[in-house]
Amino acid sequence: MELGSGHLGWAREVALHTGHDGGQGLEVHELSVHFGGLKALDRVSFDVGMGEVVGVIGPNGAGKTTLFNVISGFLHPSGGVVRWRGRDLRHHRPHDLGRLGIARTLQGVGLWPRLTVAENVACGGEPSLRADVVSAIAGVWRSSGEERRLSHRVGQLLEELDIAQWAGRLPGALPHGVQKRVALARALMCDPALLLLDEPASGLSETDMADLSARIHALRARMSVVLVEHHMDLVMAICDRVVVLDFGQLVAAGTPEEIRSSSAVTTAYLGVAVGADVDASESDHAAG
Repeated sequence: MELGSGHLGWAREVALHTGHDGGQGLEVHELSVHFGGLKALDRVSFDVGMGEVVGVIGPNGAGKTTLFNVISGFLHPSGGVVRWRGRDLRHHRPHDLGRLGIARTLQGVGLWPRLTVAENVACGGEPSLRADVVSAIAGVWRSSGEERRLSHRVGQLLEELDIAQWAGRLPGALPHGVQKRVALARALMCDPALLLLDEPASGLSETDMADLSARIHALRARMSVVLVEHHMDLVMAICDRVVVLDFGQLVAAGTPEEIRSSSAVTTAYLGVAVGADVDASESDHAAG
């Protein structure tokens, strides 16, 4: 891979570490989403400071996926607001996320089966490309420079996530844990300041889970992370704070220690003792 000029990306345009108190991070305020008479989210409020890792947990149907879909622009709220870096996100769409400094992974890996690993990862860099359509069609130096920069960034991430040896392979032939890392690399291509991880540990082996935990720990130095996850061991090990949803409502929020010691949370809302894994095959229905 050719070394390009300094790649700052969207996430480097502002300071990452503004602190939790008063920081320009993610703010969810009185957020509500109604589908007819169903309240998928009901006046949910919490915030995520820059450089924080926050877990969102709760039983199936709690509203977790709905929350992510609002932040990602797939849904618009019935009430309340989501703010990112002090800006209200009211009319954004999923294709705006990269330029906002936000990236998301999906519950499944969501890779394109006919593209190689390197090509899948490169697709995540599209929002940060500076070449215009005319220069790209003409093949002039500006688009060539962008291609070199993109190629260099792909190479960096393949090495960082230990998947460089799979660069030319199609994802369907790879182990599930490798596919998950490819999906993560694709999300990191736009250098997000906020990374949304939707069940990142689903289907992973214990070895892959340990690797994921270490990687999320490392990412906090570069970005904020919000994860929806059923594996309580992972949540309690890596999160600074945990938000608990049930039937669309915020029922608890606090440090892992506070959530772990809450019998109401562990019994009524998780159904298991914290520290035991919830079946990773479970997934939210359309409302959560």
